[in-house]
Amino acid sequence: MSDFFNTSNFDAADESARGGGGAGGKQNSDNQLNQNIVRVSCSQIARLSRREDGLILHRQKINTIVVIGVVQSVEELTTKNVYIIDDHTPGSPIEVQLWKNTPEGADGNPRLSLIPPTVLERTYIRVTGKVSYDDQKPFVIAFRVELINDPNEIPRHLLQIIHDSLFLEKRKNITINSKGEKEMGGLANQNQFGGNDLSAGHGFTQLQRSILNILGKHRDSPSGLKRMEIHNYMTGVNSNLIDDAIQFLVNEGHIFSTVDENTFKVTDF
Repeated sequence: MSDFFNTSNFDAADESARGGGGAGGKQNSDNQLNQNIVRVSCSQIARLSRREDGLILHRQKINTIVVIGVVQSVEELTTKNVYIIDDHTPGSPIEVQLWKNTPEGADGNPRLSLIPPTVLERTYIRVTGKVSYDDQKPFVIAFRVELINDPNEIPRHLLQIIHDSLFLEKRKNITINSKGEKEMGGLANQNQFGGNDLSAGHGFTQLQRSILNILGKHRDSPSGLKRMEIHNYMTGVNSNLIDDAIQFLVNEGHIFSTVDENTFKVTDF
């Protein structure tokens, strides 16, 4: 499986992904994504990140990534923790910066105050964050760092990397073939709460579709929606059924918790 993580199997440097005039600039505009979360490897971060654009996969700019790696070193500073992680793919290791108890992070954007978890060397962590670029190399600004307690999550993550890459490649091809039409025709569907139906054609129950689309309407919220806010959108629906649907969507990776276990965002990649 390790050969799959060579650059050529994910994407090639593609000038059409950059901004600018002519057809390249138009294609760049067409392929800018809404907020999305994509599972990636250290190899992808190291080889496919650009100083101006961040991480580009299959001509699409990736705003939020999830990467898993073993911690090689930990540096605890006053304002941030710095982790060096390695997932044993070409391009490892990668630096991760987790800012703490500060009003803003390295990129100037607001950051929620948080207490970093206790992370030891030679343990695995999951990092959710954004790829940035310093003077020499790409690194990750972490929104969240989690300890990996179940070793099965590591091969599962590798399979998710492959899935997400193939999904992005398919979406790129659909966009090219449709000549500018909205990719994934299901995005045009409207649900009872208004907005785009993120779950069209995926076999969800009506309740699960409703929750996905409620969260989809609030994807621009930094931390997402509280559980009770989701309940308030669905007056008349049994609260236990709502909680069961939320748990199913979390377990299947369609939504994820953010600042605590009762606040959720949609996984929109």
